[in-house]
Amino acid sequence: GEEWEGYRSQVAVLSGELYSVRERLCDAEESLEEERGRREETERILRRREETLRALQSSVRRSGDDSWEEPQGDDEGTQGYDSWMRQLEAVKPAGLSVEQLTDLETATKRLLGRLRSAREKLTKPVPDGFRCPITQEVMTDPVMLIDSGHTYERASIERWLEDHSTDPKTNVVVSNTALIPNHGLRSTIDEYFGE
Repeated sequence: GEEWEGYRSQVAVLSGELYSVRERLCDAEESLEEERGRREETERILRRREETLRALQSSVRRSGDDSWEEPQGDDEGTQGYDSWMRQLEAVKPAGLSVEQLTDLETATKRLLGRLRSAREKLTKPVPDGFRCPITQEVMTDPVMLIDSGHTYERASIERWLEDHSTDPKTNVVVSNTALIPNHGLRSTIDEYFGE
């Protein structure tokens, strides 16, 4: 009777916890795969940009300008890039007009800035407190669950609360599921990534 109901209740709770852990594991695996994909795409873009700059260098060499030098720069390549651009300003490679060369330089600098920023986001270590405990992704809209005081990504905790009446971090039953924005954490995350 009652003892059997107690066991069934415990099995149901453990099944729910196991389901929750499985969901979080799947979400974490998906997040890692997405991050790997973003990192690979950034690396492909950086390689293409380097190939373009090398092609311009080759074009200048074919035009007979012997003053071209290999770029020497920091790990980010900014000094090397600036060196290339100064050299490009002094020549007219492959029939490009001064305006076309200026447009190319402006577009390339803008793209390199965005690529550096994207690479920094992908490679910069992320404090655990910036990640949603449910998805393990960096939060963009962090909210605090009033009853527990824990912070989650809004969409993730809203989905969780549709099917559960517990705090995902502690699995303790919550009576108040109200959410309030965590502006302080959001500002800290934005500052950390320079947004």
